[in-house]
Amino acid sequence: MLRRVMPRSPLRRHRRASSWSLLVFGGLSALLSTGALAGCAAPARDSGAPAAVVSASAVTASSAVGPASAAVPSGSGVGPAVPAHDSPPPTPVHLSFVGDIALNYSIATDLEKIAAGEPTPAGVDAGFPFGGVAERLRAADLAIGNLECVLSTKGDVDTWHKPFRGPVSGIDTILGAGIDLVSVANNHSWDFGEQGFSDMLRRLDEKKLDVLGRGYRQKLPHLPERAVVREVRGTRVGFLGFYLEEDSSIARDVAAARKEADLVVVYFHWGKEKQSDATPEQRRQARVAIDAGADVVVGSHVHVLQPTEMYKGKLVAYGLGNFVFMGMNTEERFRRGAILEVEITRDRLVSFEMVPTRVDDRGAPRIVVPESSYLPGKGEKEK
Repeated sequence: MLRRVMPRSPLRRHRRASSWSLLVFGGLSALLSTGALAGCAAPARDSGAPAAVVSASAVTASSAVGPASAAVPSGSGVGPAVPAHDSPPPTPVHLSFVGDIALNYSIATDLEKIAAGEPTPAGVDAGFPFGGVAERLRAADLAIGNLECVLSTKGDVDTWHKPFRGPVSGIDTILGAGIDLVSVANNHSWDFGEQGFSDMLRRLDEKKLDVLGRGYRQKLPHLPERAVVREVRGTRVGFLGFYLEEDSSIARDVAAARKEADLVVVYFHWGKEKQSDATPEQRRQARVAIDAGADVVVGSHVHVLQPTEMYKGKLVAYGLGNFVFMGMNTEERFRRGAILEVEITRDRLVSFEMVPTRVDDRGAPRIVVPESSYLPGKGEKEK
């Protein structure tokens, strides 16, 4: 499953060191002061124990991972790379992660109109619903999100909750936005039974949109999950997706991925919906994954932002919130999300940034600046 990724175009890799310094070490404190981030944590202590998760109001810009000396805590067993004097330092891989992508309800209707060439409402254009974030996603070497719907015309409703179905044209829309991999290990991928799930996988494969979480099978034992491995400038990055998986299976699959890849990323669908703090199960499974060899752990599902923390020098982002979503726009907290941008080498985490996003009235994400209407209105309380 090894696929080589050729170097991106200048647009795809436009990141500049100066902008990273500004955003990671200066701008992050401004964003945190607005309450835009769910939480961030300092690196773990020398003992390797997990760092405490701090609320956004208590965090300063120093909480972001910066230079090599700060990126990896002492005693973690991992230190900065020491290249030979005649060898250049390794080039970091730039990864971007987003939360739940649900191309259903009115979003599906708008996408169908675009595909048919019909007139669309104001704010719906060819790049919908990713027009406000696509440039940012394309700047990454690889961008990953959770596909929270069934992109297929096949199958009958097979779920107790509201079924999420999106148009097949949504696959091209996702690819056009710069998203390279999607996880289907979630509670909506089987909304239309095995027929809808299998047909969606077939269509995703035909379009060469890589899929995590194939092993998840509703009401049936999970299959062992083999990592999707993508190569970026000589660094092999392995990706796994899990939902309702046993700890032993997570450890097994991560350990197997570690043998195939230089870096291992695990994307979980987990947690208690609408709860802003991570559950004990989330924390336990994050540690299981990292102890087995994962370098980055990311999650979605709860529809709100959750904290980040460091464990043994590895980054855990428990919940990235809604990214593309309709039907939960009544409360501001359900509109909030983030693009997690990570710079990482084989040896260490170089930096990370949580870029705040907000779902607009049509379900599309927009990059947030502190002066925007991202914060709750006057007199409005967050629950």
